[in-house]
Formats: sequence, structure tokens, C-alpha cells
Amino acid sequence: MDEKKYAIEMYKKINGRIEEKKVPYCKVAKDLKMSHQNFSDQMKNLKDGKFIKLRTLLNLQEYLQINLIEINI
Repeated sequence: MDEKKYAIEMYKKINGRIEEKKVPYCKVAKDLKMSHQNFSDQMKNLKDGKFIKLRTLLNLQEYLQINLIEINI
């Protein structure tokens, strides 16, 4: 799977979890201490197959309690 497909799959997983929890984007953004516009832009980038910052992905992973990235150090 190439990078673009990974980004799109992450978008689907994140968006699906947000819909499942019935949490509006504005609340997710606020809880992650981001502006609504910035969060929407980040999600659009993922949807378009572009990666976003690792910190943002890790924050989303923790907030939504989903597995997006696994790091074994």
C-alpha cells in the first residue's frame, strides 16, 4: 500500500470513529486545542491522501481510542 492509500485509510478510520462517537468536528478540535479550521484542513489533507503531523495523529489516536500508529522502541 502506498502513502496516499495509508493516509486515506487513516482518514476513514478517524472519521468513522468520530461519527461512531457522534462528536462534532468542532468539539474534537477544541479538545485537541486546535482551531476548527485547522482540524478540518488536517482531515481534508488525510482525505486527499496527504499525511499530517505525527503529533496530530498521536493526539487523535489517544483522544479517539483507536490504533493508527504503533511504535515499538
